[in-house]
Amino acid sequence: MYAPFMFDTSEQDIRFVLLHEKGSSAYPLHWHKEIEITYALKGSFDVLVNGEKYTVGEGDAVIINSGMSHFYSPNEAELLTAIFPLDIVRDSSGSTALEEDIKERLSRNSRTTQGWIYGDKEKVGRIMQRLDGIPEDSFGRTLVIRAGIFELLYLFADSGHNPSSLEIVTQDDKEEEKIKERIEKVFKYIEENCHRQLTLPEVAEISGYVPTYFARVFKNYTGMTFYDYFTTYRMSKAQVALIWGDESIAEVATKCGFNSVKTFDRVFKENFGVSPLKYRKKYEK
Repeated sequence: MYAPFMFDTSEQDIRFVLLHEKGSSAYPLHWHKEIEITYALKGSFDVLVNGEKYTVGEGDAVIINSGMSHFYSPNEAELLTAIFPLDIVRDSSGSTALEEDIKERLSRNSRTTQGWIYGDKEKVGRIMQRLDGIPEDSFGRTLVIRAGIFELLYLFADSGHNPSSLEIVTQDDKEEEKIKERIEKVFKYIEENCHRQLTLPEVAEISGYVPTYFARVFKNYTGMTFYDYFTTYRMSKAQVALIWGDESIAEVATKCGFNSVKTFDRVFKENFGVSPLKYRKKYEK
């Protein structure tokens, strides 16, 4: 599965990352094959998953299954996010039966802990906070991480704890997979060509759909119009370049597909409330 954002890891012995974030920055629409669980430690956040919007309140969590497109708007929340591959449950024989069963259960169960019985919801919060509090050099760190991941997967995948709130899709599975593959090609094309202005007809041709139908499919699947997504993606690239890169503002503008620094400055300010120059200075050491 292609992902426009490279998966990173904070562990040497296990592919796992735990992010503890505060603030209001939105995360551009993306997908990856790893499982992602986000818990609202304080405040609430909105998340769009495969075109369906959820508002997750304080003390609740959402799970993003492998391959699902998602977009976060944290609303000044404090969040804990765990990201890990599902193959972590694979045993020494190399069998994929358990991970396939878990993935299937996650696809039909409720994506959030909203409506769960009190004890199980609390368990999720305690596990996420325990994972966040493991000392870096502590004995058994990897064991504690593995135990936490296994327990989280059990809670979300077990239908006894997590009654389904979604319809089970049967006859439309093949069509859904076909749409996912075509949208995936579009995401990759956008990343490779974000240095120039893209048009809806051009991108529609990559998807294999006529422009009007592509526009509808893209909006239904992602919850955003093509042009809104394209702008959001270019702004995310600009953020990274301004914080960690050493290019000039003009070079960043060109890299993100703007022929005019003035236009880049205006669009950036509309999205983040400050100019690119002030944004860069904010993160200078």
